[in-house]
Amino acid sequence: MQTLLSILPIFLIVGLGYFLRKTKIAKNDWVVPLNSFVYYVALPALIVKNISNLDWKSTAVLEIVGWNVLFLLIASVILVSLLSVFRIGKSYKSAIFLTAIVSNSVYLGYPLVSRVLEYGVGSEQYLTLSLIGAVQLVVGMVLALIVIEFFYTSSKNTGKILKHISKNPLVIASIVGVLLSLFTLPYDLKKLIDDTLGLLALTASPLALFALGDFLSGHKIHEKLHLVGFAVILKMIALPVIAIMLFDNLVHVDETVRMTSILLASMPTAVTAFVIAESYKLDTTFVGVVMLITTVLSLPALTVLVGILK
Repeated sequence: MQTLLSILPIFLIVGLGYFLRKTKIAKNDWVVPLNSFVYYVALPALIVKNISNLDWKSTAVLEIVGWNVLFLLIASVILVSLLSVFRIGKSYKSAIFLTAIVSNSVYLGYPLVSRVLEYGVGSEQYLTLSLIGAVQLVVGMVLALIVIEFFYTSSKNTGKILKHISKNPLVIASIVGVLLSLFTLPYDLKKLIDDTLGLLALTASPLALFALGDFLSGHKIHEKLHLVGFAVILKMIALPVIAIMLFDNLVHVDETVRMTSILLASMPTAVTAFVIAESYKLDTTFVGVVMLITTVLSLPALTVLVGILK
């Protein structure tokens, strides 16, 4: 019950965006500027601020990155193997893999998991959360591009993958954060940068959640319900189970890394998946519907998962 109460405000903000769009108070043309600000300004500021405060020479930080990359690689192999068994067109195999591997570990993951696990902003646990969230989103996106290009299309266009990666503001923010962490800046300059990034970062979660509700209200379930159901099962059940098997049984990490990695893996499909789907001319309505359903299911799913893990 406590978990439910702690994350309910998150979904009330999403619900507010959904309600205001349905009642036409929020307009259709709000979504693009809100999402653009969050995607290109607020979230990158949050990622740069938190990642720049990590010690990238630390073995612990490198291990966190390594274990989460390993998790996503294992998950990708399992997902591709499962999809190869079913007689589904390559376009929908691409869309299903995309919606399963690209988690909303930043937009929704930061506010949700930090509230559930009671990580205060700026704490060591929150820095770990920020790192794992960025790794899961960025690496998930890269793996989705590689799998789509090399398994489900005939182009095998490495240039297209690199173009996607180089233009992604969250990838750029992660790199800038790492670079800043490697240099010792004068105290006043560092404080100025941190304070500016901190003010921008404060806007990330509420705006992202409101825009998500506004965006989701424009999508309706269509006829491919069996494929939608399959994608939802892979995202909300298969991916967290793989994370639990790895972080509970195969590797030894501290409790913060264990809980954070598993809970972020259980996050719904990210908006980034929609952007990639558009680029590859996949069924964007299908991706949008999976996003909608997984987002709605993430509230009860997270409540149950926290109960299991604790």
